[in-house]
Amino acid sequence: MEVDSVDVDARHATVRLHLSARPSAEEAASMAEAVLLTAKEFGLLDVTFESSGLSTLGPYPLGKPIHVPAGPNAALLATGP
Repeated sequence: MEVDSVDVDARHATVRLHLSARPSAEEAASMAEAVLLTAKEFGLLDVTFESSGLSTLGPYPLGKPIHVPAGPNAALLATGP
């Protein structure tokens, strides 16, 4: 999975992804969480993920704004690497 582009408009970011292979649900969720927590560090309030061929990125819908969380998803931390 590669990031094709990131567009920031005020407090919102749109992240366009390119997939060379379909990631597992755990990999996709971890990647989405990393982007969301990075967005938090830059003061963004929400992120929209876009990618052709997918409708979700782990538990996150594509094409819809996702609120930037205050911290990591406890369920993902519990599963570990």
